[in-house]
Amino acid sequence: MNLFSETKISATPEKANDEIDNSQCHIVVVSLRKKLLNDIASILSMHNMNSFKIEQQSFFLLQDDSITQNANVIILDIADTTDVNIITEKMGFIVPMYAKCIFVGDTDSIAFSQEIARRGAAYLHIATQLWELADVIVSLNSNVSYNERSAVKISVLGCKGGVGTSLISYQLLEQFGQLTSVPTLLVQGATGSADLDLIMDKSFIQKDGQIHSINESLNVKMEARDSVIRYDDSQYKLFNIILVDHQVHTLSREKLEIIFNNSQTLILVISHELASLRIAKIVLEEIKRGSVAGNSVVQRVFICLNENKSNPDKTLTEAEIAEYLGHKIDIVNPFQTKKNGNIKKFTSPLFSQFAAKVLGKSGVEKESSVLVKKFNIRSLFSK
Repeated sequence: MNLFSETKISATPEKANDEIDNSQCHIVVVSLRKKLLNDIASILSMHNMNSFKIEQQSFFLLQDDSITQNANVIILDIADTTDVNIITEKMGFIVPMYAKCIFVGDTDSIAFSQEIARRGAAYLHIATQLWELADVIVSLNSNVSYNERSAVKISVLGCKGGVGTSLISYQLLEQFGQLTSVPTLLVQGATGSADLDLIMDKSFIQKDGQIHSINESLNVKMEARDSVIRYDDSQYKLFNIILVDHQVHTLSREKLEIIFNNSQTLILVISHELASLRIAKIVLEEIKRGSVAGNSVVQRVFICLNENKSNPDKTLTEAEIAEYLGHKIDIVNPFQTKKNGNIKKFTSPLFSQFAAKVLGKSGVEKESSVLVKKFNIRSLFSK
């Protein structure tokens, strides 16, 4: 154990390079504040930006990307929220990578605006800068003032060989596909078993770093042996969400730091076996150390207890495991027998809830939200 010791793309969104035409640009505006929606609608109309849709609801309560699909520009009201990590992670789950994003809010801070720009979006203070909106929309296409957006990176870390890391990762990918249609990529890291092709029962999945499309939004890749622990691949710019699975029990501290410095969310996959729990505890301690040192971007850590045996050795109860790790168990994936011989169908009913939690969707029911209302331009100006 050594814990511390040019590729093809199947589908490329063409919208990323489209020129923004004022008269043809499709814009989506999201805010709970009707007066702000009226003001933005007026500004857009005065500048001949007539192809827009108004949504009176909270950006932070959006459950999927259904209202932002096919938009060139998305304007989002963040009110007085100042946590840039929360804002940009939600952007990654909701705003397609090919769309330009403008946040508007009540925070009057140059430093805040600059940090938003560093994350690949624009920010306007409503009270003093809203009338600059049309100019910002036009300037966004030049990419002069704003960095390229980065994908939301979620690393699934197996704390022992054979705990089911690859299967958990693929189950998450499938569930993400049910919850959002933003471009999503699963990368099976070269540190693991390299069995994604077997899990998917797809012989065309090659181990050469090539990206393979499953459908319009879901894609997979098996990391090549000569590019282990790569989070800076230029191809990743095409995707909103990147799932990467790694086995961490063989990694050095330096490799762990690369993962921590590039992953907003970590999912530690453990079993009841003591060996996996020891590794998980070491990793949690390293995450804490990196956070204190300020060289980690990790925002959330989840523990997934995967029961990969029909009769697991339950020497420790779930409560005892949580106490030992100093972290609650977020999901228990119970052992299930194969269905029709298909390994892909080992999915707990709880797993969809866990996937929703990872995407920040837990606790909000899409159908019961009373905040979701759609307004057309005529209704906005009729009152």
